[in-house]
Amino acid sequence: MKRVVYLHNDISGKDKFVFKKEYEGFDIYNEMCPTGYFVHNSWFITDGNIHLRIESYNNYCFDEVLDLIDCYNEYEEFGIKVFSYFDKEYNHKVYYMHPSGNPNLI
Repeated sequence: MKRVVYLHNDISGKDKFVFKKEYEGFDIYNEMCPTGYFVHNSWFITDGNIHLRIESYNNYCFDEVLDLIDCYNEYEEFGIKVFSYFDKEYNHKVYYMHPSGNPNLI
């Protein structure tokens, strides 16, 4: 587990995610602005194999992120729509939750 994870973005180069909690085998990170404030409802979760970014426009609160993890552990899928993207900064394939994404990727 890393305490800080950086993900690529096209505007400033990278987004900073700070570790918040480990839950049922997943590490949960919250995005932090360059000013030190946390971005409301912007999450990154990973179990080492699956890397999922939930951006703030999805309006997922922390409890809903925990529900996503419970759903994955019970049914082996998240039940959400995503896009996949190889992140140059993180050096892994990252799934981005998006309402127009593909429901069959994870």
